[in-house]
Amino acid sequence: MKSEFKSLLSDILSEDQLIAFAEEFGGTRLYVPCKPSTQMGKAIIAAIGEEGFTQLSTFFGQDYIRVPLLIILRANRYRGAGLSNAVIGRRLGMTETGVNKIFSNLAAKGELLPKGSKPLANVQDVQSINSGARCFCCGHYNPERETLPEVQHIAAQDGDLVGQIE
Repeated sequence: MKSEFKSLLSDILSEDQLIAFAEEFGGTRLYVPCKPSTQMGKAIIAAIGEEGFTQLSTFFGQDYIRVPLLIILRANRYRGAGLSNAVIGRRLGMTETGVNKIFSNLAAKGELLPKGSKPLANVQDVQSINSGARCFCCGHYNPERETLPEVQHIAAQDGDLVGQIE
């Protein structure tokens, strides 16, 4: 059933839309509304666009779906976009060793994308991502947001927070 659902999703959405959908909602049970004016409709449109929402709501409107994580697809596409294994691991919530195993399995099947061969729509500045230009609060990459300096907290003897040192 799971592979049939993933296959159906890949028939409905483009690969870039699938990846954006999994990045935003992967691992959750998601209500797909019929109307784009609802709060959830707007959130889905923000992730995959109006065309993607229309296609998704045609098949799954007024129903709940379990959004797959698509770890293997995302890892391969991130590699194709030129991201380093460390960055791929952080984006997928796994270790570099796990990423290497995924790539070994894909290479054995002949499905491994060459590094930098297939850019992703939502990954524009690979050099900044690979060099660590990311948000300190949660680790995601956002080109419009400046990174914040890390702040060291000093605690009092009783455990209360008393100040910050930059």
